Parts: sequence; C-alpha cells; structure tokens
Amino acid sequence: MVFTGIGASSGLALAPAFCLTSKRGPVGRASSRSFEEAREQLKRQYDQSIAALTGAGRRAEAEVLLCHREMVSDVLLEERVNQGLIQGLDPAAAVEKACHILCQMLAQVNSDYIRQRAEDLKDVCSRLISLLCQEELPSLAGLEREVVLVAHQLSPADLATADLACIKGIVLAGGTLTSHIAILACSLGIPAVVGCPHAVEAAKSGEPLFLDGASGKVECGLTHRRKTELARLVKEEGERVRQLAQQALLPSVTADGLPIRVESSISDSRTAQKSVEYAADAVGLLRTEFLFHNRESLPGEEEQLQYYLEIARQLGGQRFTIRTLDIGGDKPSPCIPIPKEENPFLGTRGIRLTLRQPEILLCQLRAILRASAQADIQVMYPMITSLEELQAAKQWMDTAKKQLAQEGLPFDPAIREGIMVEVPSAALLCDLLAPHCDFFSIGSNDLAQYLLAADRNGECLPQLGSYLHPAVLRVIQMVLDRAAEEGIPCSLCGEMAKDPLATPLLLGMGLTNFVVTPAAIPALKEGISRLDTGVCRRIARQALACSTAGEVVRLLQMEKGQTVPAR
Repeated sequence: MVFTGIGASSGLALAPAFCLTSKRGPVGRASSRSFEEAREQLKRQYDQSIAALTGAGRRAEAEVLLCHREMVSDVLLEERVNQGLIQGLDPAAAVEKACHILCQMLAQVNSDYIRQRAEDLKDVCSRLISLLCQEELPSLAGLEREVVLVAHQLSPADLATADLACIKGIVLAGGTLTSHIAILACSLGIPAVVGCPHAVEAAKSGEPLFLDGASGKVECGLTHRRKTELARLVKEEGERVRQLAQQALLPSVTADGLPIRVESSISDSRTAQKSVEYAADAVGLLRTEFLFHNRESLPGEEEQLQYYLEIARQLGGQRFTIRTLDIGGDKPSPCIPIPKEENPFLGTRGIRLTLRQPEILLCQLRAILRASAQADIQVMYPMITSLEELQAAKQWMDTAKKQLAQEGLPFDPAIREGIMVEVPSAALLCDLLAPHCDFFSIGSNDLAQYLLAADRNGECLPQLGSYLHPAVLRVIQMVLDRAAEEGIPCSLCGEMAKDPLATPLLLGMGLTNFVVTPAAIPALKEGISRLDTGVCRRIARQALACSTAGEVVRLLQMEKGQTVPAR
C-alpha cells in the first residue's frame, strides 16, 4: 500500500513501524484527581524533561517544552476549565471542552505561527486529561531498536526520553511543514512525512514501513520482494550520504581551482555540532530567536552570554556571526509586546522592533560583546532599510562598548558589524551602506518576498516569489558588484543558497560565500567541486538576460549536467 503525505524532512527510511497511540478511552468517566493536582504534576514532568534536554544540549526541544509548560498555566485555559467545572463537567471533560474552544479561537488568527500553536495546546491538554484519569501516556523511554515512529500527533515532549539514534523516520497523520515536530525532524536529520492519515491508519507495529521524506511517499504492507528492493534503495542512499559527508570534510573548491566558502546557519548547540561535523568554514548565521521564543520573560544578559559561549565551545574557536533578534512578522514572542498590525511582514520586525525597544538590543549587544572577549564573533543586524537605522544600531553598539569599558568588563573593541540585505531599499542603497559595514549577507527568502510583493508562505510564491525571478537576480548581482567594489565580503543565505539548480548561477554572478543549513553542506560542496567558473559565468550572463523566471529555470535545467568538466 502506497500513501502520499507532505515531505517534511528529506531522506529514506525502512524499519519496523512503532505505532505511538494513546491508551486513553473516551473522556467522560470520573477524574481521579482535581485539575490543580494534575496541572502541578504536569509542570513537574515538564521541568524534569526540560532539565534533561538542556543538560544534553538539546536546547531547541527544551524551548518547545518550556512553551508547553507555560501553556499549562495559561490564564485563558484556566478560565475555560473553571467555566466547565461550574457547569458541572468532570475535570477531564472540562479540559477537553476548553481545549476545543481555544483551538477554534487560534484557528481564526491571521498568522500561521499562532495557528500552529493549536497543536501545542492539544498536546498539553491531552497530557492533562491522561493525568486526570490516571491513564498511561505513550512513551518512547526504553526504545532499543531502530523504528519508524507512526502517530496521529507527536510532540517534542514525546521525544524527550527517546534514544534518537533508534528513530529512523517519522510518519504523522497531522502536522505541517511549520509544525514543531517537522522543524525538529529536519534539524535532527530524521526523514519525516506529515499530513498522511491513511498511512497512519494502515501501519501496524512491528511490520516494515518505508518512507521518503523528500517526496512524502509512505509504503506499508510490503511483500518480501518489495522490502528487498527498498532495502537496496535505502542502502544506496546511505552510501551516497556517507560519500557526501566525506566530501564535506574537504575544502570547497570549484573544478578549476576557485576556493568557495561554505558556511552554516544554525540556531542552537545541536546544529552547531552538525556544523562542525560537516566541516563548515564558519557559521555565517546564528539565529538568536530561540532565546526569546515561547517564554513570558526576556532572557537576561548572563543567560545570553552563556548561550553564546556554549556555541563557541561547540565550534572550537571557529568564527561565528550572531544575528541580533529578528522577532516580528511571522515570528512573534510572548515576552515582547508587538502592536497588532494588518500586515506584520511590513510592520514592526527585526531591527525596527529592537530600535523601538532599545533595552532589548542593548542587553543583547552587551552579551555579544562580552562573549567576543573569548570567541571569534561578528554581529549582523536584520531588516535594515536605511542608513539611519544602521547608524542607530551602531550607536547602540557604541553605547554597549562604553558601558562595558566603564565596568571593566573585557570585549573585542574591533568586533565586525554587518547587515542582512533582505529589503529592497537596503539593496538599492548598498553603495551608501557599504562604507559603514564590514560585510553583507543577502537574505534570498525575504529579498524575493519583498521585491515581488509575494508572501513567501502564500500560495502565489512558486509563481511570483521565486528567487529566480529576473528582478531578484538583477538586485542580487547589484549587491554582489557593490560589495566587490567596496572590498567587503558578501554571503548569501536562504533557500536559494542550497538549491543545486541555482549554484552555478550564483557562482557565475560572483558569489563566493554560501550560507546553508548544516545538512545541506555535503551536497553543496559536492556540487561546487563539479563546476567550472568559466561555464558558470556564461550561464549567469544568459540568466540575467532572461525575461521571466520560467526562462531562467529552463536555462538552468538545460545546463544541468553540462557544467561538469571531464576528469
């Protein structure tokens, strides 16, 4: 039986299915304890899991569970549960009703991020109900063999006690590409398919199950012959991945000898380890949003300092670029008040937000500067739209330096400062911004979105928001040229940086610094090693002369495979 869902994390997996289903019966029988008792017990369970994950360096998962823990104490949840109790409902039924009402409210919010939090709320309420009824929750503790996890829903809390080496793949009935578990699976390198309910219903624990996390294909009920065929495919894929991993350990050089920097984009110590494993030349982007997400209070200077120093320890002294807080748009945070806006992508986000709340920026810059005394760090400001914004950010950097000097705290006084070029105005003003910057980093995702007025999460993206649109290519070329004239490094990050179709085009345009997720490094390095820069320059000239994105795509597809020199 073959089913198709949403490919959430690429890779192939073939292993016995492990169907993770709750043992709970219908809610309605009498709860064995009060809502308050169950809530306090769940908080303690979360505290234990958060401590264990943090100690194991699994910060991203710990942050998600911290969000879940805070949901347990949510005022709205408590109010809705109490209303149900007043109406005479059993505590478990009251929680179930409250969850249903609140999830309906979240579904009405015009934000994918907020709507996805309904999944978190359902998981929290499910655990509360299980505790109220003293029923056993599904557990992965003690998992000792390789399996493909199969479930209707899965939470990072379910993975907290698991040996991740045993989890070869994940298949879920629900979920989306932006759900926590999809993002987590991708960061862990675990193949995953979400939104595949029929496969979940058909799977049986202990029977072999195959999944392709790129295409979203799931197969179960395998014959012996089919299982043998799929085992061969998985083995071949594993060998290819191992070969790419070996390639990643080598310096990145084109076929005609041009050195290319391949840097990583990371968000926590786990991805920092992957960056080292795949021999990234540096960390071109350390996102700091995880420090602020899913919490009610702001992280202090000491907490941020320790976070940066932990990353530095993982990287073994390698240089890394810290992007200051880029909250807003599709990335809100409970601990930072942001005014409700009709179009948050065009509103208070990135540097606009932190300049309006400078105490946040100053605290972060102080922590970054203090870390720079012990690590090779440079800082990058997101969403710069004008010279005034850049100057204001640099003034706060100067203020942080003066404060630390007065307090006798060490820092690197020559720390390098750069900007994300991801807004059209910054690209058009790059000649004015460059003298005030030590480096540029082109953010291809947002640059395409803003240039073409096409929501990168919307349905029109494939047609209108493509980074291969001629307008986007011309702007990228302009920024690369200006950076070269000013003698400052310029990198490019986002989906375009890891797209193998775009690699020869970018090389031909003069890009020599790619920033990608650690998992994308091996394939990118292998692709670069097969390219001749002379051929790439010809491809770039032809692409820049194209009139439509479709023409660019057809050109690159036609050239694919013809850029490999004879060896």
